[in-house]
Amino acid sequence: MRSLLVVVDMVNGFVNFGNLADSKINKITPKIESLIKESILEKNKIVAFCDCHEKNDIEFETYPEHCLKGTKECELIPELKVFKNDMQIINKPTTNGFVTTAFQEIIKNEQFEKVVVCGCCTDICVQNFCASLKEYFDNKNIDTKIMVVKDGVYTFDSPNHNAEECNSRALTEMENLGIEVI
Repeated sequence: MRSLLVVVDMVNGFVNFGNLADSKINKITPKIESLIKESILEKNKIVAFCDCHEKNDIEFETYPEHCLKGTKECELIPELKVFKNDMQIINKPTTNGFVTTAFQEIIKNEQFEKVVVCGCCTDICVQNFCASLKEYFDNKNIDTKIMVVKDGVYTFDSPNHNAEECNSRALTEMENLGIEVI
């Protein structure tokens, strides 16, 4: 049975430029490139979520305006964009790619031995996705492992958000849910 690699929000708007970009997130890019290359060689499915919002999205009540549809902020970072033909790109207007129609179709129609997750931001989009996926698999009694790659996820620094602490806490919380951190 195949594996699924999920790359969460490795877009310009979180890594290279924009209101929510933090260049330190780029430190995980080499690991993600390696994971993508390995998945391609093994003929595993790859999904890349790209944060993509309309101007009036309600999420902007919580977070500053970011990743507006039609801007370069919504695009995969250049290092990963070279693999776009090898993955299914899913634009998401939410912190949780699990709820997108496109992802729902994938898990409804395909079975995987494991789902490997990498990307940003560990404590928001990655954790929301993994927690929902775990709940879905548990509810459907599906024995699929969810694995988060420790050196393939990271989050941002801001005055009220210490990246190291938030990253570590999110990894621990996911482990407590039964998600493997590898």
